[in-house]
Amino acid sequence: TALLTTYLISTSMWTDDATDLPLRFTLSYYTQSVSELLPIKAQDTVTFASSFLGQGLLSLSYRNTIVASAMDIYDGFANTTTTVIVLPVPANSQLSVRTNTALDAALLDKNPTAVIQIVNAAVQTINMVDCSVSTACATLNRVACKSTARTCGACLSGFIGVLGDSNVP
Repeated sequence: TALLTTYLISTSMWTDDATDLPLRFTLSYYTQSVSELLPIKAQDTVTFASSFLGQGLLSLSYRNTIVASAMDIYDGFANTTTTVIVLPVPANSQLSVRTNTALDAALLDKNPTAVIQIVNAAVQTINMVDCSVSTACATLNRVACKSTARTCGACLSGFIGVLGDSNVP
């Protein structure tokens, strides 16, 4: 559940030539588009992090995509992904209380990474819109709803139609 569950995210089993070591890792996540990556952990040699995550989209069964990236000393890199289900906070009042509690703890610990994670998760959760639509967006050749309430997103790649969010093919 967004801002209630702490997720432990880790990556392992990366290999590279010994002369290319050490590897550095970043962890991030997105809800719908990889172009909207939210940071979990900045690049360093640590392979794991604990984090709150923002809720996923109902239209995507509340799935967020976690991205782990590994980079060697020559900036050669690779990514791997997995999905995690992050349910919405049951009530808006809980969102406010939980956000404030988590921020207070992160500030007390002087943990700027946790502050960024909490703010990202809270903003993502607050900005979620009601995405219940009568027709599945995929049948309209459109991306799932995200930004405009009860409206599918832009046309899928390779399709032409009304620009921007719409429920028209």
